[in-house]
Amino acid sequence: MKKIVKLFGLFGIIAIFAGCVYDDIPQEFARADDVSEITETAYLETTGVPNFVDTRFELVSLLARLAGRPEYSDVFTEYQQLLAETFAEFADHHAVYMARELSIHYDFVFNISFHLYRDDSGLFVFQDDIQMMVNRAVDWGMFEEEAFLALVPLFLEALNQFYIDTGFRDFLAYHEEYFLQHSAMFYNNVYSRINFEWFEQFGTTREQMTVMIAPSGSRNGFGGWRYGLDGRTYTYAGMPSHPTYEGFFHQFVIHEFAHSIANPIADVWYEEKEEFYRWSNDSLDLVRFPAYSVGLIMGYEYVTRAYTILYMVENHEVDLVPLLFAEILGGFPYIEHVYAMITDHEIIGFNFDSIGGILGAFGIDYTLGEERIFNFEDGDVLRWQAVILSGAEGLGNIIASMPPSTAFDGDILGTGVGDVVYAHFGGQRLLLVDISEGTPFGMPGARVYSAIPLND
Repeated sequence: MKKIVKLFGLFGIIAIFAGCVYDDIPQEFARADDVSEITETAYLETTGVPNFVDTRFELVSLLARLAGRPEYSDVFTEYQQLLAETFAEFADHHAVYMARELSIHYDFVFNISFHLYRDDSGLFVFQDDIQMMVNRAVDWGMFEEEAFLALVPLFLEALNQFYIDTGFRDFLAYHEEYFLQHSAMFYNNVYSRINFEWFEQFGTTREQMTVMIAPSGSRNGFGGWRYGLDGRTYTYAGMPSHPTYEGFFHQFVIHEFAHSIANPIADVWYEEKEEFYRWSNDSLDLVRFPAYSVGLIMGYEYVTRAYTILYMVENHEVDLVPLLFAEILGGFPYIEHVYAMITDHEIIGFNFDSIGGILGAFGIDYTLGEERIFNFEDGDVLRWQAVILSGAEGLGNIIASMPPSTAFDGDILGTGVGDVVYAHFGGQRLLLVDISEGTPFGMPGARVYSAIPLND
């Protein structure tokens, strides 16, 4: 039997489960002359739900797609496939060349998007103070500030020409119904649950907070902000598309909004607190987190995740321990210490040396079943024992905090959802929690696990 082992980040799994929500996405689109513009302020007349799909983000995302950026090249849904097929002929457009010159990628695409607006002539121009966008370019190590600013007018000229040449306005208008259906799901399952008043303690009101969902992508979320000429800070959260926008999506959007709170704090701590500087750099992992390429950006993530946890605890009565546990599993081993820097939290100190050390944090006792062995065709050997739980009321908290990380093709371990095994595989000791639902990853019969590595 063939074995399959897959590793994903906490949010990377979104791409795997995001399929096409609707089956009637047309394969052609009309270039009508009288269609209305899709903007972030469009509303469903019957429900008052805002259209969260934004022209600017979709436009700049398309440039990144054509420029070959993998994080903007999803083809998991029919709409994404249609984007790739329809606009492939524009891959050599000057605007795509400029996108490569500017090295637009990850959240830099999003930062460009929300700094754009339309002037009276209908052209895209940059609004207000673009210093935050400039800072991101410099933070990523892409440009010196002067060189970047010299390219800005050239990019705008190319962007506007691209918008005209591609007929992108009409393409978006044709899919307005699809966008509004997504927007309604997002509104009902996520947006309506956000406690915007919580952010007021940090100087941000609801009218300063904007969400953009991107049907062109299924994996990445982004956060950012711009400084308005009115002296206020405007905060943005960019969300990938999803079949339902249920589950983790609420925490996901809070995370992106929290960046505007956390990043300025991390800037100071990174310069002034030696331990925080060390934690941020010790956590760098370019294989697992290619978007977090320098210590400061990892520092942004640490403080953002800490404030996201604080929001969830204070507003939704979520248990703290599984939230911290999930972040440690997700690649942020110092998250408990960072959380303690923004609260009066007393360090628990998770013990990853033993099964009891992990399960004990959730109040669960255990015994081990008989050892079993499976020999793979390539010579690898999997040894495992069932972990028989008692006092397992806390198991739901563990499962809720688990990022999917490992999949085996076939029912090798004989587990069901919620079952736990202790395994020796690939030179590691692992605690595997079965979190399968349906037929994950399109592999009939596969089981998906969250793998907790035990220290040697």
